[in-house]
Amino acid sequence: MSTFFTKNINSNVCKFISNQKIIGSCIFGIIDKNLRIYNIQVNKEYRNNKIGSLLLKEVETYGKQHKNIKSISLTAHEDSDSNLQYFYQKNGFKIVNNSLLNYDDGINIYNLIDMKKYIS
Repeated sequence: MSTFFTKNINSNVCKFISNQKIIGSCIFGIIDKNLRIYNIQVNKEYRNNKIGSLLLKEVETYGKQHKNIKSISLTAHEDSDSNLQYFYQKNGFKIVNNSLLNYDDGINIYNLIDMKKYIS
């Protein structure tokens, strides 16, 4: 298994590959000294194997080494049967806005949770 980065015009992508198949990815951008995670996903059959945590760690390391970032921010889209808030807290993120916003995509209703991790 391996990870690698690609650079697009407006964002960066970290991909987790196993047996020549992308099984997880993280799309992010860097503005000033803040790294913003736009999307992170791991294929369902590979979840709960620490791949999401590894992607977060790889992105953090990249940001520290190449851009001297001071923080990482994201908005978790948590539906009723996921535990994203706990996943991000386990990886060092803290809730920065306690007012809960909702998003309805017509199928599911998601809690939008702003989170941030400060880098020392």
